[in-house]
Amino acid sequence: MTTYNGARYLAEQLDSFAAQTRLPDELVVGDDGSADATKAILAEFAARAPFPVRVTANPVQLGPSRNFAETILRCDGDVILLSDQDDRWEPAKLQTMVDYLAAHPGCWLATHDAALMDGAGRPSGLTMGGQIVAAGGDPARDLVAGCCMAIDARLARLYDPPPPTRTHDAWLTAIADLLDVRGWVVQPLIAYRRHGGNVSESYMSRLDGSSRLRRELDRLAKARAEPVAQALDQSIADRAAMIAAIETHRATLLEIVPQQTLDRATGELARGLARDHQRRAIHTGPRAARLGHLARAIGSGIYAGPGGMLSLMRDAHGCIRAG
Repeated sequence: MTTYNGARYLAEQLDSFAAQTRLPDELVVGDDGSADATKAILAEFAARAPFPVRVTANPVQLGPSRNFAETILRCDGDVILLSDQDDRWEPAKLQTMVDYLAAHPGCWLATHDAALMDGAGRPSGLTMGGQIVAAGGDPARDLVAGCCMAIDARLARLYDPPPPTRTHDAWLTAIADLLDVRGWVVQPLIAYRRHGGNVSESYMSRLDGSSRLRRELDRLAKARAEPVAQALDQSIADRAAMIAAIETHRATLLEIVPQQTLDRATGELARGLARDHQRRAIHTGPRAARLGHLARAIGSGIYAGPGGMLSLMRDAHGCIRAG
């Protein structure tokens, strides 16, 4: 669990850990410099919890993703479940996820559905999985929220060293999908609180109905909010870190993943990395050079497939804005 100024809802989340039908073996918390009552609430809970609680206060602020990665690496268990500071676990969550991984030895990362509630804890009647389906997606692949994950500790080793990603959950889930070691549990095992101050916002966590249109508008809004060159720099860093993690931990991954699957995964990542570099060149230099890079990119077919049209629009816009 990671915390940062989470005093408002933290006690309810902690109490839901203590109410599990199968108690955790330990709770490991990384606090990222809270200035409210968060650390006092954690200390009070640690004194009465029916399991060990280890809290680390980061000496410098790490941000959500790095904080999660560092905290995960301090865990000793065979299965690691991630938690935000403002949700509420259903009593059977831990037992259900541990049982699922035990029954599916080929799965090293499982996600489950989440019921959506508002800041006051009132249920909306919707789930994240249901919102994804309403938008034309597949929750077994598209739901990548860390608070819905149970991770085999062998896969969690890929966080060592911590990757330079802004999305620790999507980063690891992407690797799990490439290696075909991911599973899906249909039950909503947490109440996912939307209170207006959440770190992440998405069409799938709306408290009203979702749709294909809202999903596309969400993607457009996120694309407009970040310069494409900056997004590509992050994608390059993410893919490079994925390749490095797979290679560093290849021996562990070979316990369950065939050699040809590992090679296919790193090959696909390398091709994506090359596409990112090709697109990144479009956003460097004078307009004539950018237009030349764009023309070659179009000719090479890198905009084929899902999301290609949005990428092309963003790259073309970058050429038009070039001085």
